[in-house]
Amino acid sequence: MTIATLGHYLLTAIVFVVILVVLVGAHELGHYWFARLFKMKVEEFAIGVGKPILWTFAKPKQPLEGEEDHVVPFNLRPYPLGGFVRISGMEPQENGEEVAVNHGFFSKAPWQRIVVLFAGPVFSVVAGMIALLPIYATMGVTRQVNTVEGLLSTGAAYKAGVRPGDKILAVNGQPVKIAFDAIKVIRDSNGKEVDFRIQRGPQTFDLKVQPEYQKEATPLLDERMMPTGERKRQYKVGLLFKTETVKVSFPEALLATYEEPKSALVGMIGLIRNPQRAEQQAGGVVTMVAATSAVVTQGFDRIVWFAALLSISIGFFNLLPIPPLDGGQMLIAFLEMLRGGKRLPLKLQLAIFQTGFFLLITLFVSVLFLDVKRLREMNTASASPQDSRRIITAEPKR
Repeated sequence: MTIATLGHYLLTAIVFVVILVVLVGAHELGHYWFARLFKMKVEEFAIGVGKPILWTFAKPKQPLEGEEDHVVPFNLRPYPLGGFVRISGMEPQENGEEVAVNHGFFSKAPWQRIVVLFAGPVFSVVAGMIALLPIYATMGVTRQVNTVEGLLSTGAAYKAGVRPGDKILAVNGQPVKIAFDAIKVIRDSNGKEVDFRIQRGPQTFDLKVQPEYQKEATPLLDERMMPTGERKRQYKVGLLFKTETVKVSFPEALLATYEEPKSALVGMIGLIRNPQRAEQQAGGVVTMVAATSAVVTQGFDRIVWFAALLSISIGFFNLLPIPPLDGGQMLIAFLEMLRGGKRLPLKLQLAIFQTGFFLLITLFVSVLFLDVKRLREMNTASASPQDSRRIITAEPKR
């Protein structure tokens, strides 16, 4: 292992830990602020888990009736795998006395507990959007433009004469500014021949291309070339478009920022409805580390961009109705709200939490398996590049 490689691994580890710390901090801040708003006694704000406490970096006062000079320790714990806001009286008791704890979590109305729990995921999503907006407004938005970067050697476009570097100006008379403009016309062609207006250097000319109906269903893409969550057989011509960072106006940057959580939510719903898509779309810690390794060489803005998208994803993931995730605890509070604020029996609570833990562990192991499988496939692909020869990225020499 070279010094450069070792340095890259070290930088990746540092960046990954910093990202986790920041994302956990943003998430827990939502819980903390709304717990204080509803006069719940916060006993600790922690980033990381485990013992011992490494550093207490703040001790803000929390004014509470009957609790003079109460301070909240903001602690850094050794393992950056999560965090928590510990609120007084959060531990259910067999006799139900947690509802009588002064300024305790369960002494508050169920709707207040729902708001406190919901605030964490909301802050994760909002933090991601706040980080993305200045990047999109100043650096631009990454889009697949109308320039051809590569073609399938067996695809209809290559057979018709389209070559890498060509600009597709129009398809069937419809102007093409971004890749989606061309893709939409092609997939809606119903197999009819389409007219390509091509610019190659100083020359402009027309080509006729015959779209081919794919044998297997593939993800349906939206304007941002992101999966909509739907899969279907489509007409394609075997084009790969170039990705560029395009300058946009502030309203366009604002819209692009809004689209990120929308896309993340659609993707998560798609996975829930069709779990078989997890093999292509889901990723765990290994995938996150690999993605971090990729962005650390691309500049600070790409690191922030990746962290922002991860924060949004974490926010929506925590809304899943599985205890001990926030969504699972919100579900319990909602059931208690339907019972007029009466707590669920302790045995039922324990059964729900045990089931939730089992589901989370199963999910974690499954995603870890997918991560390892994906890494093996990547290594196999890099060792056996023959499949990549089907992709033409440069004009063959004659």
